Amino acid sequence: MASIIIAPLTDVLDETALSLLSGKLLKREVNLRDQTDDLDHSVENDFDDEILAEFMSDLEDEYDQADIYVPGIFSDIIPVGELRVGSLEALIEALETLQDGLGIDDPDGSVEEEDISYDDEDDDYLDRMEISRLGLKALWYDMYRIANAALEIESNMIIRRE
Repeated sequence: MASIIIAPLTDVLDETALSLLSGKLLKREVNLRDQTDDLDHSVENDFDDEILAEFMSDLEDEYDQADIYVPGIFSDIIPVGELRVGSLEALIEALETLQDGLGIDDPDGSVEEEDISYDDEDDDYLDRMEISRLGLKALWYDMYRIANAALEIESNMIIRRE
């Protein structure tokens, strides 16, 4: 199970890695906010690993995927140890690009089960495809909301893969 949280970078980076990231961001003219507990908000959603992997693969077509997204405008992914750091603004832009492909009309809406009318002869494959598509849409809505919430409070969005 994977989760997406809003939290200070100290939850996932030690002091050395945090200092390294701060230096790399400064080269891109992005100042990293102090990583205090006030950046920790009780926004957390769990996702199926397969759905997250498929979603991140689709996202990578628009924008390289990362494990951590921070406020600031930059277009590349910054490696910090085994983690990859990206821009919340760039992520939101990439999510907006994916919106049409997933059939999402209103980013402020929610996933609604659509009528599925298959013949009895159709196999379970079609049902699994529909469940996967609904899972991708649900993940899109949650990721979009969490990314915007993190940006609004100038915090970080962290994807934890377990």
